Amino acid sequence: LSGGNAVVFMGGKAIKYYDITTDIVDTLTTFPSEASVDAFRVSNDGKQVMLAMSNNIFAVPFDFEAFKKITLRSHLGQLEGACLYQQVPKTLSVSRVREVRWSADGTLVAWLFIGNDPNNQTIQSEQVSILDITDCKPEFISLKDNFPGSRFVPDGFESREMPDFDWNGTDQFSFNTSLRNGGWGNLYIYNWNSHKGVRQMPISVCCFRDARWSPDGNFIFFAFQDIKLGGEARTQLYYVPVGELNAGASFTPLPLPENFFTNLREGTQPALRKAQP
Repeated sequence: LSGGNAVVFMGGKAIKYYDITTDIVDTLTTFPSEASVDAFRVSNDGKQVMLAMSNNIFAVPFDFEAFKKITLRSHLGQLEGACLYQQVPKTLSVSRVREVRWSADGTLVAWLFIGNDPNNQTIQSEQVSILDITDCKPEFISLKDNFPGSRFVPDGFESREMPDFDWNGTDQFSFNTSLRNGGWGNLYIYNWNSHKGVRQMPISVCCFRDARWSPDGNFIFFAFQDIKLGGEARTQLYYVPVGELNAGASFTPLPLPENFFTNLREGTQPALRKAQP
């Protein structure tokens, strides 16, 4: 969260949080009557939250203490300024959204969903759409961009899977394909201004996952497994300057205890915060 002292995460149909200062894990809210709870993301300024569940997406004001009393979707709709996006002709992706991000200024959103592949309408493909939802009406959602879509076809995208993505909040997105171990693949950065996706190979050819932008957008965190080592590969973590990703620089992994990751299929799911004084 924007205060820097709590990490919010999902467990089943519950939204939970870990308080770094008290070392306590507790439940923020839960939706036991819903078919699914798929995504929960607080905006960068901490004032709004997007919640995807049961083929609906809510964008509502976020108040930490108030959310502890919310257990039904009707409670969300009663919040002043709440916006509901349902599956209607112009927002078909709503029903299959599984990850969401906010722009830095909170006016745009990005949804990772599965839908018809723009290059082949007969197959389904995971993709990201950037949308303007400021009108608060699903019929007036403005689609700003979609990738990889018709923009480009990433290497290793034969399965049409995009396990994860992140946004620096302005012009650049990161994501990876899925080639091995349930979600590790090629790393890409997509520039929204140029509409180009560039494959990144800062350590070796493959494989990467869970790339995250630093709060200021100057660094990127990612996990790496060396495909050349096969079953002997180990999960390593890197935090490097974005401008040096493809510059031939030599990077050193972050120090970790031996056998910190015992399962090669594990994702790291990092959460970065601004440096604390």
